[in-house]
Amino acid sequence: MYANNVVECGDRMLLWTRDEDRAILKACRKKGPRTKVIKNLAKSFEEKTESQIKDRYAELIRLMKKADSAAKQAAYREKVKQQAAAAADLSHQPAKRSRVEPPKREPNKAGPSKF
Repeated sequence: MYANNVVECGDRMLLWTRDEDRAILKACRKKGPRTKVIKNLAKSFEEKTESQIKDRYAELIRLMKKADSAAKQAAYREKVKQQAAAAADLSHQPAKRSRVEPPKREPNKAGPSKF
């Protein structure tokens, strides 16, 4: 999944670089997406406002969650496929027959019966 690097912002286009995306994620991972962090990022980026940076951070997090969810679903599908293949392999093998032993009787400890 890729982030849309060109975003329409009113009457102009806003371009986001991978380096900017990395800087946003790194700064927010360290200290959280706090106002101070966003303000410092806005100062370091040319022509990017705090609001635009907040929106970009939210979009990046949404994309990361979506990618994580897709990866988990793909792993689950692969696991189910492997289990089905293993079950199919087992169904083609002849069943093993095992002899069931009758339960052993313990001798009567009270002695022989009078009857």
